[in-house]
Amino acid sequence: MIGIINTEAQNIGSIINCLKYLNIKFILINKIADISKVNLVILPGVGSFDFVIKNLKKKKLFGKKFIKKLSEKKVLGICVGLQILFSKSDEGRENGLEIFNNTKVRKLNKIGCKGPLPHVGFNEVKVNKNSNKDFQKVINNDFYFVHSYGVDSKNFRNFDDFGITSYKGCKIISYFKYKNFTAVQFHPEKSGKVGLEFFKYFCNEKKNNF
Repeated sequence: MIGIINTEAQNIGSIINCLKYLNIKFILINKIADISKVNLVILPGVGSFDFVIKNLKKKKLFGKKFIKKLSEKKVLGICVGLQILFSKSDEGRENGLEIFNNTKVRKLNKIGCKGPLPHVGFNEVKVNKNSNKDFQKVINNDFYFVHSYGVDSKNFRNFDDFGITSYKGCKIISYFKYKNFTAVQFHPEKSGKVGLEFFKYFCNEKKNNF
């Protein structure tokens, strides 16, 4: 069973459609107790860093108890769902979930991006060569991005595994794994066939090596 944390972000409907298409069972998580009902958790996000954090706080899906519950499951963060795993963002004033206390999410032009913002469209993810070979086939593809903020690729040393995407002079972490947390800056739910393959891999407990 998959649990989708209800951040009230706009991409939840697209994620639901993907899971339905793949015949994967899911529930929406609106309170901490719901996490105990699932095996895998998806933490989605569209919009601003502060918007998502404030909605989590409204549902009391924030703080040490929430992090403890998440640590018992495999977790997938998507877009802003990746960014809120960090301590702060240039985008807002709220504190993130602080899984990574010493890393801040930066506006792309502050880490060298010279192109227009937001970064929109399909772009390549290049995963660490030490990644699981089956997973490399899934992740080494073009996925759909839409964002103006990200994590500088220089921070890869914190992660168990990672992938990088280049955009107009900057390099960002577009995928990472850290313990039970997996996160992607792109939107698999808007990436067509490759996105469906990504969800299929993540949601297959017997196969996936996240």
